[in-house]
Amino acid sequence: MIELDTTWNELRTRLNTYVRSKVGADVSEDLVHDILLRVLQNEKELSKVDNPLAWIYTVARNRITDYYRKQASINTTSELYSLEKEISGSENLNEIVDSDFSKCL
Repeated sequence: MIELDTTWNELRTRLNTYVRSKVGADVSEDLVHDILLRVLQNEKELSKVDNPLAWIYTVARNRITDYYRKQASINTTSELYSLEKEISGSENLNEIVDSDFSKCL
């Protein structure tokens, strides 16, 4: 059991270092938690792969990609919300549309 704990802690440390190099330190612990949870949930699949460490790092890479996709979606949504708020609060909607349209041309 001590060997398993040592291996688990080593894996967690290595994943934390990897994830921290890709995202901020404030988010890395949550992502590592998610990655380790997915490893535990897919224990049967993990036992069938030739290189378990590569499989775990693939899970990590996918989780990091999902995080960045979610962040991009949140940023886009907030930009659209602020634009909608600006337009709805304006009395001169036609002027704003014409101005934005002329910038495109």
